[in-house]
Amino acid sequence: MQPYYSIAQNYGFANYMFQTNQGPSFIAHQFILSGTSAPSGTVGGTDYDYFAAENPSNEKDTGCAGSSTSVWMINQNGQESGGNGPNAVAPCFTHNSLPTLLDENGLSWRYYAYKSGAKGIWTAPNGITEICWPLTDGPDSQCGGSDWVNDVVLDPHKVLSDMGYNSSPCNLANVSWVTPNGDSSDHPGFQGVENNSLSTEGGPA
Repeated sequence: MQPYYSIAQNYGFANYMFQTNQGPSFIAHQFILSGTSAPSGTVGGTDYDYFAAENPSNEKDTGCAGSSTSVWMINQNGQESGGNGPNAVAPCFTHNSLPTLLDENGLSWRYYAYKSGAKGIWTAPNGITEICWPLTDGPDSQCGGSDWVNDVVLDPHKVLSDMGYNSSPCNLANVSWVTPNGDSSDHPGFQGVENNSLSTEGGPA
């Protein structure tokens, strides 16, 4: 908890600063990008009776272009269901996201993804239909939407040059999401190592 207290003491703290975490990494990153892990619908609608609750079965091949079949859901009473049940959903959601609002207001954005890659559970835009679609053709389908192509950066080190590091001109978007490497994340098991696996515990990196 200490990093969060340090942020509050040095910068400020607000109720909406951090996501409501109802599950592990896939869910946490959906909240950071969209403020929800509900699969679709509008606030107050029945789809918001359920939220995605767990990581997809294949953490490295998920989202709209992934082959994972479903994610478990949790209802307002804290009851989870999934597998082949009626409340399991594909990890490809149709709700609005913060990029939706930014696009509508002519503001630029960029998402710098960690090395989990295009279909990893830490690459939140891969789970949003309007960002990912249309998919590219072929046996190894990939996200191909215009927002994905123009605003999702799969090399997180690119943020350094976009910030003007090493005398480069600043090219930051109006809003940026930066997923740090394991050593700089809130996953204590990653400290001091470059881990190629993905954690199934904890919140956003």
